[in-house]
Amino acid sequence: MSKTIVVTGSMGFIGSNFCHWLIDNTDHIVIGIDNNSTGYSNNPPPYSSRFVQFIEDVTNQKSIDVIFESNNPFVCFHFAAYAAEGRSNNIRSFIHHNNTVGTANIINACVKHKCKLVFTSSVAVYSGNPPFSEQTIPAPIDEYGLSKYTSELSIKIAGELQRLDWCIIRPRNVYGEKQSIWDEARNLFGIFCYNALNNLPLTVFGDGKNKRCFTYIGDILEPIYNAIKFDKQIINLGSEKPYSINEAAQVFSEVSGYYNIIHTEPRHEVGEAVCLVNKSKQLLGFEEKTSLYEGLKKMWIWAKEQPDRPKQIPPKLEIETYKHSSVK
Repeated sequence: MSKTIVVTGSMGFIGSNFCHWLIDNTDHIVIGIDNNSTGYSNNPPPYSSRFVQFIEDVTNQKSIDVIFESNNPFVCFHFAAYAAEGRSNNIRSFIHHNNTVGTANIINACVKHKCKLVFTSSVAVYSGNPPFSEQTIPAPIDEYGLSKYTSELSIKIAGELQRLDWCIIRPRNVYGEKQSIWDEARNLFGIFCYNALNNLPLTVFGDGKNKRCFTYIGDILEPIYNAIKFDKQIINLGSEKPYSINEAAQVFSEVSGYYNIIHTEPRHEVGEAVCLVNKSKQLLGFEEKTSLYEGLKKMWIWAKEQPDRPKQIPPKLEIETYKHSSVK
């Protein structure tokens, strides 16, 4: 008999790609949950006997409990979150309501219904001297990273005191098809795609020497699924090859043929987000199969095929002062 999986953020980037992977590679029944605020309805698989989509918000505890009670999932993959590191310090109430409170509600539902939780955290919990391992003590420098780390601590408490079965994944700088290219507050390559398609400059903050390990979405879907095999583990997941933002912009330009790159003022962010990934290779079977050039080529082909959608309106700023010029 097929078991049921809940996927939150199922209309978003990672969540929708993961739903497709589950439908194509397993016999599970998949229950998607998304509030349809930043994702798109054509991202997840079509409705079927194996995929059902609920338009619901994880911040609504009663509705989440009803979904869990009605469907009896054995595991919940929790992707739903609002990720905008550069903007997060000016929308902290919004960030913590969506991310911290939303995750608390998912934890509650998993505890009550004896459901395993696989939580997608972020490289944003780290700062300091790289490379970061799972033993590195988190020290987030923005409210987005703090929301993820706070949720991690809450999960650990539930595991210790309420027998929650959990696994925490910390992916980093994931890109690829189905990533929103209409949100000017999030995702470097999504913004690059939109700007290139609309003859706008590709903006690099500061000197562009900050380094990131960009991870193609297709390389992490099966490893994320494999997290169901492990309990009380925190695992870094993603590429271990760093690129400076300058280098990443150059690769994107080579793929797209668009070379209008400009530099603006630097912003407050981690200099090098580089992690050790031996644990994900050993436990989750992670393998970096897709080079940055190959992954961006796939994303660019997809982006050119997308409809002419309006830009998404980011959350209203709660603090108008002390902000980077890109935060509007």
